[in-house]
Order: sequence, then C-alpha cells, then structure tokens
Amino acid sequence: MGRFVVWAKDPVVVSVVSVIAGLCTFVGVLVAVASLTRDEMRDSGPAAAFSQKPTPSLPPEPVLKPSASESLSEEASRQSPSTEGLSGEPVVPESGPVETIPGPSLAAKDLSEHLEETDCCPDRNGGFEKFASVVMGGKPYQQSVQFTCRGKNTYFVIPVGGFKALRFWLGLDDKTPYASGRAADVTFYSNSGQQIGVKKTAALGKPSAVEVNLQGVVQLKVRCAGRDQQTSEQRDVEHVAFGQAVLINE
Repeated sequence: MGRFVVWAKDPVVVSVVSVIAGLCTFVGVLVAVASLTRDEMRDSGPAAAFSQKPTPSLPPEPVLKPSASESLSEEASRQSPSTEGLSGEPVVPESGPVETIPGPSLAAKDLSEHLEETDCCPDRNGGFEKFASVVMGGKPYQQSVQFTCRGKNTYFVIPVGGFKALRFWLGLDDKTPYASGRAADVTFYSNSGQQIGVKKTAALGKPSAVEVNLQGVVQLKVRCAGRDQQTSEQRDVEHVAFGQAVLINE
C-alpha cells in the first residue's frame, strides 16, 4: 500500500497513467461510434448508406393531336395509290386503250392550188397560156388560164391526183378576136375515159361557175370544140378562159 502511494506521487507515473487513460477513453469512443454506424446500416440497408441525391424528372412532353382536316388528308393519302415508283419517277396510272386518230394520207395534197401554178398541160393538142388576169364580162379574174379551141379534136390533160375538185369561171376573154357569134363547148373526162358531169359552154359576156368532181381521178382530160352559135359549124375559138381556176382538197 505504501508502494502504491509512492507511485501515485511520482509525476512520471501519473503522466503515463493519464495518457493510458486517455487512449482507453478514445478507443472506447471509436468502438461506440462504429457500433452505432453498423446498427444504422443494418436497419436501413446498404442503399440508404450510399444513397445519391435523386435526379429531378422532366415533365412529359405534350402530345399534339392532329386536326380533323389533317386526319382526313392523311387517311386519303393512305388510301390513294402512290404516283411515284421505286426510282422516284412519276408513275402514269393505267387507263383504257387510247384512241388514235389517223393522220392525213401522204398521197393527198395538203393545200389547194391555183391551176396556173401547176405543171399544166404537157399532154395537149391545142394552144395553152397562163395569165395573171383575164377579163370576162368587164370583170377581172386573177390567176387564170386560157385555151385555144379548134373546130375539132382539141384536148388538154391536167394532172389532178390527190385533189377532190376543180373550180373556175368559164367564159371568153373580152379581148378575144373574132369571138362574136362564136362559142366553145367544153367536156371533161376521167383517166378511164368516163365523162364527168355535163358539157359546158364558153361565150362572151358573164362567165358561168363550174365545179368538176375529181374523186378517184388522176388525170383530167378536157375536150374543147369551137363552133358558130347560129349554124353550129366548126370554128376556131381563142382565149377560152378558166378564170381563177383552183384545184381543191377539202
């Protein structure tokens, strides 16, 4: 007992004891803290010990509903067939057979022609001339032709293939010499020799309108015979005129 009192009074011993007591107290505190932490982790689970701050969630985006017109348009586009192929080129919708209109025949003339503009008449037996104008009954007729008709066997052959009609004014030029009292009878024939229409007569004064049907005719033969109007005796008649003679294709 006396030895213990001596140690208790020794300052070195007191210091050592104080340090040991402090270490024991510190260790006891650590043990208590560790025990409390372990109990808390066991009660709340490992997720609570290492929990992170929650990420705030974004509000949902609003859903836009199409209008009634847009819905109908979309429905129609789904139902209608596509007008584009796989290559992106437009696809022509199938249809029924296309009616084709035949074009004009290449053999037919495209336009009407004045007779004085044609190659008339290499095959003839009688005089033939082309005039810019002739005067019949005091009236001028442009783009005309004139024939000289003998008493008999006078003819002219006009190429008319592809035309439908020949129209002209028939008469005698007002300046025809020795024409008073004379006339010229004109008859038309097809290339097969068939007469076309009736005989026409050319005389001084007002001309007569004539139209010759050329359907199926390739060469038109014109026969002309001059005569005396009183006695019907054969006479030569000059300047038998086809005024404004036109070959028609219509």
